[in-house]
Amino acid sequence: MSPGADGLYLPSTIERIWHKKIGPARNRELDRGPAPEAIFADFRTVPGNPDKPTGYTPMNMRDESVSAPHGDGESPRPSRLMLLALVPMAGFVLCLRSLAAGDIPWEIEWTWIPSLGVDLGLRVDGLSLQFLLLITGIGALVFLYAASYMASDARRVRLFALLSVFMAAMIGCVTADNLVALFVFWELTSLTSFLLVGFKHEYEASRAAARQALMVTGGGGLVLLAGIVLIGEAAGTYSIQSLIRASPDLLAHPSIPMALAFVFVGAFTKSAQWPFHFWLPNAMAAPTPVSAYLHSATMVKLGVYLLARLKPAFGEHWLWEPALVSVGALTAAWAMLLALRERDMKRILAWSTVSAARARRFCTRYGCTGRTAPMSMPAAGRRWRRACGFSCRGPWAPS
Repeated sequence: MSPGADGLYLPSTIERIWHKKIGPARNRELDRGPAPEAIFADFRTVPGNPDKPTGYTPMNMRDESVSAPHGDGESPRPSRLMLLALVPMAGFVLCLRSLAAGDIPWEIEWTWIPSLGVDLGLRVDGLSLQFLLLITGIGALVFLYAASYMASDARRVRLFALLSVFMAAMIGCVTADNLVALFVFWELTSLTSFLLVGFKHEYEASRAAARQALMVTGGGGLVLLAGIVLIGEAAGTYSIQSLIRASPDLLAHPSIPMALAFVFVGAFTKSAQWPFHFWLPNAMAAPTPVSAYLHSATMVKLGVYLLARLKPAFGEHWLWEPALVSVGALTAAWAMLLALRERDMKRILAWSTVSAARARRFCTRYGCTGRTAPMSMPAAGRRWRRACGFSCRGPWAPS
């Protein structure tokens, strides 16, 4: 027995035939490489690696849980769940009507925890209205997109339920006028994000990405709670509007620097700013509709919203502008460099989300108050554009 042309051991009776006929022909075929159609067939037949995040997996996955949403050549009709898009669409129209009529701000308040002086107050002004337009408008489009994208997935009802809870939590965050109520909705977004990132829980990579996102954003939320408690103890109230009115005297309180540092950590973890920037690209293991909604258009902007909301109260503090401008600039430069090494479109878009710190820098210099907050409209346009980029990525490299 002796080795053949590709290392196989062959009986001596066929050894000469191998060396004279089969071996040389096979070597010539290997030298030429595969035919073009074989290359493209690879993208349809090679299985993905379930041990890596779907952001790393090529668009050749056949496993139905991570492959093209419609299966092998099927074209199912969009799910009836697309009718749920009517709910955020109605909210979007209502917000536009309020903006056109000019009947903002408006507020409502209920007694929640009277022993602690905590009321469940909701207030809609120009800043809140801008985020409500993003949450409901992009949410309606994502619901329509997900109804077709997840049409052949048996777990699509669970996805829509989680997206609906997340949308409600986001609306609560941007309308809450009480810091304690804002914290409750804030942590609810972290919890629903954990469930949505780990939607493909049968894969270790999805579970790891979900755990990491929850540890960073949930832990940052607990630090934010410490800052809220310090602010409430210093001001004697948790109402955001009351904090703004008490701002001149409040800035001199000795516990405010520590409270602002805690608030900054909570905002940085939610918005994936340095040094907490690493969780967002890994969260691209989530299905594409989730990435388009949570991680480009809404949840990662909550940190920017919180800073913009507290800017009228604490923007004149000596710690405010240096901390936010330096961290924002460092995050933008570092994320830009990290994006250069990526080859997956979702991860590139994720790093672009991390690096878009100009909205944060805007919040450090200008107040986003008033009826329409027109100067923050460019940031809103970037969110719409980035959500569309994630949605366009889905059909080519679904996850």
